[in-house]
Amino acid sequence: MLPHMIDLAPDAQDPRIASRIEATCERWIESHWRDCAGLALRLSHDPPDVVERPGRTRFDAQLHGGDMVAPVRCSMPWLPFDDGAFGFVVLDRCRIGPSHWPQLLEECFRVVAGNGRLLIVNVNPFGWAGCLDRFSGRQLAPPMYRLRRELRVQGWADVSCERRLCWPPLPAVLIDSIGDGMDLVGQRFWSTWSSLYGLSARREESNIIRIPLRRGQQSRAAVTAAQGLRRVG
Repeated sequence: MLPHMIDLAPDAQDPRIASRIEATCERWIESHWRDCAGLALRLSHDPPDVVERPGRTRFDAQLHGGDMVAPVRCSMPWLPFDDGAFGFVVLDRCRIGPSHWPQLLEECFRVVAGNGRLLIVNVNPFGWAGCLDRFSGRQLAPPMYRLRRELRVQGWADVSCERRLCWPPLPAVLIDSIGDGMDLVGQRFWSTWSSLYGLSARREESNIIRIPLRRGQQSRAAVTAAQGLRRVG
């Protein structure tokens, strides 16, 4: 389990920019979730909820005051779920201390099932929205390259990067009126300075099968199954 962490929720932003960021994140998460089987978990600073889709269920947990508030009963903080409990996990603009990100990603690796996916959506500290956060004194998210490197070190596969809301430094009123067109142009010419970045990764399915050594006891042995061998029964 993770140690106690302090979440750093964003302060109020310009409503035009905030609404665009919110809508983009919702569409982004939905597009990735649509292709994932099993239960899903979303960690953010929004109120907790349960989101239902045909054949899919997502638990939305809130990071608040260093604790996780979720629509599930638990006595432990920070991802109190079984190993491999979810087919899809989203970290949606989570504002936590930079030193805690490796531990949070380790917990995500633990609770994601084999061939399950992780999606990290965050404000780019080098983009237009990130610059506004910087000038306002708000906590900045880690750069994308740092989280990408951590994902690869921890053994995540198929790590890929996406960028959205590629705006130049324009006033919010112009972003509100021509933001869609600027985003399409920006994805081609200045995507590095996008306002949002996304990292998606997959946990490879393990070929470790745990076999009980003695009946009625918790001790287990781990053996490696040959590739292609499937569990029967």
